[in-house]
Amino acid sequence: MARIWFSLGALSALLALVAASLSFHALQVEANVREQIVLDIANDIHLFNSLAFICIGLITRVYGPVLLVQVAGGVLVLGVLLFSGGIYISAMMKIEMLRPFIPVGGVAMFAGWALLAITPLMLGSPGSGRAG
Repeated sequence: MARIWFSLGALSALLALVAASLSFHALQVEANVREQIVLDIANDIHLFNSLAFICIGLITRVYGPVLLVQVAGGVLVLGVLLFSGGIYISAMMKIEMLRPFIPVGGVAMFAGWALLAITPLMLGSPGSGRAG
């Protein structure tokens, strides 16, 4: 499971870099300043959460596939897809029907980070036998 999180984090970071490149080069003339700022914020959040996926891989490597950690990761993935993905698609492809899902993605990321924040309280020391 840890390898999946490492790969997902790296792939997500790659996609964030591709999205940043596309939004800068493809939309440089078309996008207004506000739209570019929104794309930049979505991209920063996407890249930051990609690092979280790698951290979840590290936690999983040390503690095993603890349910709380895996749920936190899944909710963060959903958040990135809906929030950053929704912004990318609506801004770059002009598909507006995904806009209502963008705030849902933001809330999912809040929830994922909250779950990740309580994880240390639920886990013992590595090797203590207490993992969730």
